[in-house]
Order: sequence, then structure tokens, then C-alpha cells
Amino acid sequence: MIWFFSYDNPFINTERFYSLTFLEWIIPLTIVNMIILLLVIYRVKIKTIESLDIILRYLIGSILILLFVSHFLLIWINDGINKNNLPLSFYSLSVIFTVILMFTKSKRLFPLVLYTGVIGGMVNLLTNQVGYSYEYFRYYQFMISQGLLIIGPLYFIIIHEFRPSLISTLFVLLKMEVIIIVIFVLNSLLNTDYLFLTWGENQTYDNMILADLGAWPKYFIYLELIGIFLVAFLFILIHFSFNYYEKVKSKRIEKSGISKLSMYMTKKKRN
Repeated sequence: MIWFFSYDNPFINTERFYSLTFLEWIIPLTIVNMIILLLVIYRVKIKTIESLDIILRYLIGSILILLFVSHFLLIWINDGINKNNLPLSFYSLSVIFTVILMFTKSKRLFPLVLYTGVIGGMVNLLTNQVGYSYEYFRYYQFMISQGLLIIGPLYFIIIHEFRPSLISTLFVLLKMEVIIIVIFVLNSLLNTDYLFLTWGENQTYDNMILADLGAWPKYFIYLELIGIFLVAFLFILIHFSFNYYEKVKSKRIEKSGISKLSMYMTKKKRN
């Protein structure tokens, strides 16, 4: 049973890297989409029952905390605590922001969680990044965490109708640049590679999609451009969806009003 919790990183030796089977890849994606669909279907009920809203938000936050803590405990048990395995990765930052959002409903924090969680989670789920099969705890830890990083901010869009403004989106990009600068300096001082931000060669693993972006500084420039594009795309998609929803909603209200008026007129004629 001990092997189930094995945390030997397959990325270190690329010959050992495990590529997910189709089922191992598609099942988590399907479950995430089903949960999002259920949130859409029951959004009115969840919104109107405050206790249910609190339970769901706290449940998502608690599961993320449990997976986050177990992840680093297993890493530290396996390798000990050192400068290279501190919770300073993109995943760590996304989880911390998402947990705070789930417990506080902070509208200020929401845009940052939205872009880091949804974009990061989707990239990780759509690409073969985990390197472990379903026989390992790490597979479930990775898939569930990434799924909840997507579901968390979308919960606030679907249930509470949060949406990012253009100003808040620009501030997110600015905040991410500040985080990048801080991590850059930290990596330079500690000789680490958090967020794969280092001077010199591309520090990403061979099996990661970032490895195809070329050497420094080209890969960093490409990464910045891809990040800006994905943020812009998500911003446009969310606002387009909201506008479409409002149009459909207003048409239903108009039809409902016309039908009620016609029923009233019919009754009046009969009388």
C-alpha cells in the first residue's frame, strides 16, 4: 500500500515518464464538466438557500486544503524540506488564492482566482502533465485539485454572477507581473526554479508543453504573450456568455409578460 503514496517525480528521469491512457485523461474532464453542468441547473436553488451555498463553498475550500497539505507532506516525507520544494509554485499560489475566495467570497480576489485557476487548471487537465497512473495517490491529488481550481471561480460566476471588469483584469495582469518579479528575485537568491523563472536556459521538464517554447529569453516572452492571450480570451468569453444569458432572460420575461396579459384579456372577455 505504501507504493500508492509514492512521490518519486517521474519528470526527473524522462524515460520513466508515464503518459495517461485515454480513460485516465477523459474521466476527470467529464466529471469536472458534469459538476459545472449541475451548478448551472441548480444555480437558483443554491443561490436562494444560503446554508447550501456555504456548505458547497466550504467543501471545495476544505478539499483543496486537504489535498494541498497532503501533497507537500508526502513530498517532504520523501525528500525532506529544502529550498526546492517550498509551496511557491503556480499550483500553490492558485490553491491559496482559491481557498481564500471560497471562504470569504471576496470580489476583489475573484478576478485573480478566475484567471490563475481556470487557465492553469484547464492547461494542466488538457495536457499530459501528471506523470502518474490511476494506481497512485498523486494522480487523484492532481486531477481533483486542478478540477477544483476550475470549479471554484466558475462557482461564483454561475451562482453569484460575479464577473471580471476590464479594470480588474488589467490589475490581475499587473499583479501577476509583480509575483513574477518577486519569484525571479527569489530564484536568483536561492538558486531555485519556481514557476520555471530563471536567467539562462529553459528550466521546464522535457515532457512539459513549456519545453517547446524555446530557450531563454524567447520562452519567457512567448509565455507572457500566451498568458495575455488566454486572459483576454477568457474575459471575452465570460462577457459574451453573460450578455447572451441576459438577452435570453429578457426574452423569456417578455414572453411571460405577453402570455400573462393575453390570459388576463381572455378572462376579461369571458366575463
